[in-house]
Amino acid sequence: MRRGILNGVFTATAFAAMAVSIIPGTALAIEVTRTPTGVLLHDEVNAQAGYTLLQTSPDVLLIDLYGNVVHRWTTGPGGDAQLTKDGTLLRISSCAANDTCDGNPLNWGGAGGRLREWTWDGELIWDIDLARPDKIAHHSYHRMPNGNTLLVVWERYSRKAAIKKGRDPDTVNPEGAVGTEPRPGVYVGDFWPDMIVEIRKPKGGGIHDFEIVWHWRAWDHVCDKKRVGCLDINYHIPRPTDQTHRSSADYMHVNSVDYDEVNDVVIINSRVFGEFYVIDHKTGKILYRWGNPSAWDETAVAPSYMEDGDTYLFGSHGATVVDSEPGFLKVVVFDNGWLRPSGSRSRALEVDVKLYDKEFRMAPNPPVWSFQTRSANSLSSPFVSYAQRLGNGNTLITSGMENHLIEVTRDGEYVWEYVIPFFSEGPEACQNIDGVGGGFVFRTYRY
Repeated sequence: MRRGILNGVFTATAFAAMAVSIIPGTALAIEVTRTPTGVLLHDEVNAQAGYTLLQTSPDVLLIDLYGNVVHRWTTGPGGDAQLTKDGTLLRISSCAANDTCDGNPLNWGGAGGRLREWTWDGELIWDIDLARPDKIAHHSYHRMPNGNTLLVVWERYSRKAAIKKGRDPDTVNPEGAVGTEPRPGVYVGDFWPDMIVEIRKPKGGGIHDFEIVWHWRAWDHVCDKKRVGCLDINYHIPRPTDQTHRSSADYMHVNSVDYDEVNDVVIINSRVFGEFYVIDHKTGKILYRWGNPSAWDETAVAPSYMEDGDTYLFGSHGATVVDSEPGFLKVVVFDNGWLRPSGSRSRALEVDVKLYDKEFRMAPNPPVWSFQTRSANSLSSPFVSYAQRLGNGNTLITSGMENHLIEVTRDGEYVWEYVIPFFSEGPEACQNIDGVGGGFVFRTYRY
């Protein structure tokens, strides 16, 4: 049964009046200030059965396909929340809310500092502190098949160290620098590349115990020029890199990490570079990168005033492996369209990755699948967001800044659509009655 929110009949007069109002050239899009919320569409035959996890604060909610809240965890302020295969809940939590940041100055979006795990019934079973003056966990993580957890961490390097590595002195700030307009007071000092750590809970360890068993540092892979196997230390988004912008300090802004057991590789996504990377878990080598060849190839056409050049990804989020076999991966990623010269719109992409016996080679390979809405306004999220490939082949797309979720088939047919009707303190305390402008959601997941 196919269900929609709107039903009605057009008269001939009404249709004629509507036709006059949409003569080509009179308008590019309909702008609205209020939208319906909740489930707008539910195709009960073709939608992926299951439950959708929503991150609010302080609650994490699990809803069914009709929009009913079926389970709730009260976790306190935090970010990305995911269910594990054991039915426990993991969430990045705010060290600032718990006064445990240990002198770390970062107050950028995504900074967390803690990773916590709860049982289905809400019992806290793991609470680890990853905030130090020179490091802080942020954005996301991935529970591996062996039970270990990969986690994204910012780590601090001084202005002097960055310049010694080859960074332009005019684009790295001193310790203690803070932004002016448009984000006054935001800490933008020093140089903060990302690292990935693999952590495990020692056998018999307590609730706060953890150990780091593997790590990968972007710092170990930077170079002072464009090269295929390293990260150009002077690459940055097309905005001024000075004390008014965090782009000086936030070098990569990795926002996701994933792991493929078949090839023993780690996959990370960089919002700033507009690329995802496939990293050998054993050697740490960058085996593959996709999204923005102008970040490493001198011959690639870089984005310009109104042309995208050879770049596919603009401010991307959430690169995730959806299928693999030895030497081959399929990756789905959300392309935010942030600072896209040809126009702001978002889309979901699927990319085939060939690993070539773990030696880096690169050949042009456009996406094998993509989805974007007919109107750019219908799917446009410059920040956050996610695309999840579901078990039946559909894709659940989270347009985070719009609180808008859509599930589409491979052919682009809509089978489920939902606008989050609440945010912040949960459905009883804070209703998102407008449907727009009511906070945002980092990601959602269907289980």
